Amino acid sequence: MSLLLLLLLQIGSPQEYQDRSSAVSPDDPKGQYELGLWCKKKGLSVEAKAHFQKSIFADPTFVPPRKELSHRKIGTTWVSPEILKAVETGIHFPPHEQVRRLRKRGREVSQILDLFWDRKNWAVALSRIHDMTGLYTGTLNIQIQFRLLGVPATGGGYGGEGTIKLDIDELVAYAKMIDGFARKVVSGGRVAVPPAKMSAIITHELTHCFQGDAAPQWFLEEMAAYVAGDGHFVHFFRHQKVSVSTIETRVERRYVYARGWGFFEYVYATWGAKKFRKMVSDILVEGEPVPVVLEKLSGFGWDVFQEKERLWTKRWIETYR
Repeated sequence: MSLLLLLLLQIGSPQEYQDRSSAVSPDDPKGQYELGLWCKKKGLSVEAKAHFQKSIFADPTFVPPRKELSHRKIGTTWVSPEILKAVETGIHFPPHEQVRRLRKRGREVSQILDLFWDRKNWAVALSRIHDMTGLYTGTLNIQIQFRLLGVPATGGGYGGEGTIKLDIDELVAYAKMIDGFARKVVSGGRVAVPPAKMSAIITHELTHCFQGDAAPQWFLEEMAAYVAGDGHFVHFFRHQKVSVSTIETRVERRYVYARGWGFFEYVYATWGAKKFRKMVSDILVEGEPVPVVLEKLSGFGWDVFQEKERLWTKRWIETYR
């Protein structure tokens, strides 16, 4: 038996790979994963990696391909080696001397710095952006700055290049409020609204560094809240018995996050991950107007879409846990 024939028996012919590949839909996470396993068995390491990545892209919650690609679970989020490497080189903190001076202000400030200087928190944030929106495509160049803002943090930029500004005094005050909630729960008290998550600020502001500023403000803020996933805002919205208006209706800022989160949940739950990412790309990358994109996605006129979404979000907020 010739060496070429032995090799073809071992790795399969190029035509066999093409036939198997064309038979599996890009939207089939299990099929892409199994094709990746076949490629791995045949020694096609590059193709195997590509199919495992397609499996994850089709369903970010599908775990087996993540294990094949050596992803780590940090908290509840799977993080790839590539993203861990990206945050090592792409998140640029202020000079050490400036940070050292801030740490002299005491334990509360040091705790804030520890949270924001932990690159694992940035890796979790970047993973959520990648998995949920598809906006991270390999570029990350973020400058972290200290500023007096009057709010805990702000972020802005486009395509993974931008600036995040932190107001240490506001962050300390925010952390104290959260700790107050937590102590009350530990001591046996009851709270109607669970406390917010400090780490969600990182995800929220990092999301803004991928969005640009061409889309409506409500879309940008509410998408960042959706990606950050801090349930505090939904519980607060429901506790305050706020009525759910149509998505373009102006609401108080403290209610914006939960209201808009419902909009993005509706699109994802109704049309799935692939069309959700297409919506995000059409609006933020291609620059198409929000009503045009949603009419194209749903097949409804903009007014009909808004009413359907409003009713869905009203039910979602009422049943959110």
